[in-house]
Amino acid sequence: MALEHPGERDQKYTREVTALAGATSAPIIIPGWVERVSVVVVPGGGGTALVQFTVDPEIEVDADPGSADWVDWDAGSVAIISGFTAKSAITAVRVVATLAAAVLKIASNRTKGR
Repeated sequence: MALEHPGERDQKYTREVTALAGATSAPIIIPGWVERVSVVVVPGGGGTALVQFTVDPEIEVDADPGSADWVDWDAGSVAIISGFTAKSAITAVRVVATLAAAVLKIASNRTKGR
């Protein structure tokens, strides 16, 4: 598949992190220069996954993720591939996996000039 606009730099910001079974992933810090963050979680077979987000300052989340105020996403724990688009600014996301590993993926648009 060819790019629609060859020669132009990619204008998407993407990241991915995995949580092992029974564990919480490292957070994905979301820079302030990205817009409209879409989040997809892929629970492992037989397990569930819970996505959490925070609006605490990036520097604090990076220094000590455990001290951040994490909020569960509206869908709660899910056993199937699920996603959402953040309607307001968030500074980081992470995933909590139960009986099987889970993968968390994000994608967003870069603001112009970045």
